[in-house]
Amino acid sequence: MREKIQSLLETKKFLFMATSDNNGAPNVAPKFLLKIRRNAIYLIDYAIGKTWENLIINPRISLAMIDDNTLTGYRLDGTAQRVDKKAEYDGMLKELQKKEIHLTATRIIEDIHAGEKSSAFEFAYHAHVAIYKVTVHTIAEIWPSGTVTREKA
Repeated sequence: MREKIQSLLETKKFLFMATSDNNGAPNVAPKFLLKIRRNAIYLIDYAIGKTWENLIINPRISLAMIDDNTLTGYRLDGTAQRVDKKAEYDGMLKELQKKEIHLTATRIIEDIHAGEKSSAFEFAYHAHVAIYKVTVHTIAEIWPSGTVTREKA
């Protein structure tokens, strides 16, 4: 299933990340998928808030996504840590800026080819974003039939 997950992740721009606080209260929020490197998934959090607070208490997370072609869902369970080392953080920010420019340009070009007007889109870099490094431990595949399979990552 790993190759399938890798291929599917490469088509995604956002993943949904679930965390919980000390009382077990859940929080789920979309996170921008920056990159996949080795066995890690790097996510960007533009609104530093509840996810950040929850990860201080509990690093266990779940990521969710769906394969639009097969309607198969995936849940990736693991741990997340904040990227805090300055050199690594700054390098990731540079990659983020390149990816944002590429995605914006691609969107504008696709709209022009489709004869659609691009909506106004303010392109501004944030002074600070949270970057999370996610290590996946288990993968659940949820089929439209209700069948669920799980395996270690």
